[in-house]
Formats: sequence, C-alpha cells, structure tokens
Amino acid sequence: MLKAKFIFAAALSIILFNAAGAAAQSPADSSLNGVRLPAGAVRLNAEDVPADVRETLAKLIALGNGKLRQGASEVLVWTGGGYRKSSAPQIVKQFAVGLKQSGWTYEVGEHDPAFTVFNSINTGVRRGVIGFFAVTDESLLLAWTEMLPADATNAVPWNAGQTSAHNNPKTPTTKNAVDVLRVGAQTDYVNVMGDEMPAIPEFPGLPKKPGYVRGYVKNTLGQPVVGAKLGLKTARMYDAYLAASAETDARGYYEIKIPMGGGRFDYAGVALAYGTGRAALGLHPADGGLSESYPAATGGVENFVLLPYGIANAEDVKNTPRYRSNYYGGSFLIRYFIGGFSGMLSAGTEIEITLTPEGTLVDGSAGRSFVIRKTVEDSSLGEFVINNVPVGRYRVEVKQAGGAPLKLTQKSPTGSVFGIEPKEATGGASLVFHPLSGDAKTAVAARGNWTDLEIIVQRP
Repeated sequence: MLKAKFIFAAALSIILFNAAGAAAQSPADSSLNGVRLPAGAVRLNAEDVPADVRETLAKLIALGNGKLRQGASEVLVWTGGGYRKSSAPQIVKQFAVGLKQSGWTYEVGEHDPAFTVFNSINTGVRRGVIGFFAVTDESLLLAWTEMLPADATNAVPWNAGQTSAHNNPKTPTTKNAVDVLRVGAQTDYVNVMGDEMPAIPEFPGLPKKPGYVRGYVKNTLGQPVVGAKLGLKTARMYDAYLAASAETDARGYYEIKIPMGGGRFDYAGVALAYGTGRAALGLHPADGGLSESYPAATGGVENFVLLPYGIANAEDVKNTPRYRSNYYGGSFLIRYFIGGFSGMLSAGTEIEITLTPEGTLVDGSAGRSFVIRKTVEDSSLGEFVINNVPVGRYRVEVKQAGGAPLKLTQKSPTGSVFGIEPKEATGGASLVFHPLSGDAKTAVAARGNWTDLEIIVQRP
C-alpha cells in the first residue's frame, strides 16, 4: 500500500488552493465516471493542479508493478465559505454512497485523519479507478485516476478536468463523456485536447539497413495503415532536389532508398475516405521526432502513427497556438458580429457550441463530445479558432447559452463537400473538417494537414 510520505507533499500544496480563482466549473457529476458528486465540488483546471498531486496519482498506478497504466484523471476540491473541516467525513461518506448507488465499489486502503487512499471498481463496465482524499482546515481534495491494463490501446495521460480554453488533456475513450471548455473574451483560439497525445502502439524491432530508411505505419489501435505515402529528399543541389518515396504494404511496412548519401523526410501522409470526399492526414513519428538527415551509410528506422488528434509541433504551439497545422486534430473558425443590426449578436451574449461525434473517429476509436462557450464583448476579436478536434464526423449545434438556437452559415470554402451540411442552418448541422487536399503527398511529415473552414454565427 502507498506510504503516507508519498501523499504528504500533495496535502501541503492544497492549503493554498483558492477555488474561486483556480477552477472554472462547479460540476454536479464527475467527468471521470458520471457519478453524482456531493454539493460544493469545484473541478480544478489542469494548470491549477500541483505537481505533487499528479505525482501521487502516478505513484498509486505504479503500485500495480507494471501491470497498470494511467488513464483519465480528475481533481475536485471543496473549499471556501461553505466548507468546514468537520464536514469532510460526511462529504466522503456521501461520495462513497453515490459510487455504490451507481454500481461502483468503494474500498479503502491506507487511511488516517488527513488522508484516505481508495479504489473503486465497476464490474459491469469493466472499469476501475484509484485515488485519495486529503483533508486540511481550508479544503477537502479528491484526486483520482483510471486504472487501465498496461497493454490497453486506449490508455491516455493526465486529464484533470475539462474547463480551460487550452492545454487541458482529455480522454477520447468514454463515449458519453462531455468536455466543457470556456474561451476568454480576448482569446482567439481553443485547443480542445490540450497537450494530451493518444497512446502510441508497439512496433516490431527493426535493425538499420544501410542505404534505406524503413519502418511501419500503424493507427492508434495498433492496426497497419496500408497505402500511406512517405518521401525523402536531399539537400538542394544545383537548383534541384533528389527525392525517393515509398508506399506502405499490407503490413504497414515501407522501405525508401536514400538518395545521394543522405535525405530527410519531405512528406508522410495517408489519404482516407472522409465525409463524401478524401482527406490527406499527416503522420506522427512514433518516437516523437524526425532526424535532420538519414545518412545512406547507416540507414535509418522511423515508425509512424496515424493520430486522430494531438500536437504535431510542441515548440510551434507555444509560439503560435492558433495555427491549425500545429495539430493533427481538425480545425474550424467561428466568426460573429456585435451590434444592433439584423443578425448581429448583442455584447454579453454567451455562445454555446456543442460537438457530438457521429460514428467513430478516423482511426476507428470512440470519440467524445465537447461544449465550447464564449461570451462576446465589444472589445473581443469577433472570431476564434477551434483546434485539435479528434478527426471524425460531428453534429455541431450552436445556441445562446441556455437560450435560443443561432444560425450557422459556411462562408468558406464555397462549393466544397467539406464543412457543414446544410451550408446554412439554424441550430445545428453535420460537420466534417476541411483538409488541405486528398493527396497524401501534400501531408508534411509531423504536421497537421488542415485548411480554412469558416462558419458565421448570427441570430436567425
């Protein structure tokens, strides 16, 4: 069982929590398993969770001796004027009762007045979680995380709740889960999947083969991706490039002869049927990056993964988080106008955009829903980009929060099979993202491959 010294550091840090400033949502239900929460819970944004809490959850998972992987996580806090330390045991009891009423067990491990380590299993859905309560005079904190088999293909890293406009990891594996995100008045983008990356599958070991770059291409489920196109080119010589390419076979295997002593990846993509057209998606290097050059003398091995979402270039995301090609996930732009004329929105209107998957994602995995909210002000920019949406088909619905539906009109591209259908609708429409092209050779290695999709939102 986890030693108390591992969780003391986590408890010390929660004394400083200020729920009013640290969180953006007071949920009725858990985002982890949908269980009803005791009143007063506030879910913390990922950036507000101390590293000690994250590390403690990781150490709990480590108790599985390599048999477990960490899935989605959630951190909740009860604090403020309505909280009393004497009420903490009753909150914990209500939480345990809620679990049991929803078909989950509640088993206590290590326990003392300040700390309770527990696990919870639901045999009906074959899911398990592990976590802890930490009690101080100022607050009660609950941190818990999914326990997944070590070989699970749907394992995901940290997920601390879904309320920040960006850099909040998410899990795409719970079909009925809904992520709620808010976009600030002066913020012009939202990255719905934050810095989470899908699980990378295992690849067969391959030795280097002099004169060649070779490897495999798989999806996140570990299945081979057939027909992916990969190309190398040399440095510029005499106003020209030397290039070589290959296509993956039924095993997802490719092999490219390196031109002129050395080369680097020019493109790596796969064209898939998407909506009623074809979309070329960029491939992600399984080891996280590409070499500057692959020398012919030694050869090289580079495996790739088809990702439905994720960050393609972490450094560029820091500098230009609004730019769609920094993400593998889909992208679209919402534009609106503020004023008193027909169709314009009034300052202070809160737009609510709901994205609900229609079927599975492009890699065959399950999607999840998103609710994105933004209050428009006279000083706001009149537009914002929704980035890194797991690639699939969605039902998009737009309304004033808690109120009337709004009108959607696709401004660009025109005459395209991509975007919303119908191209003008009130309340909702079907949505597919707009790829740069349907040619895999346009997909730059380790980059997203999306282009403009602009939707105007206005009053009917």
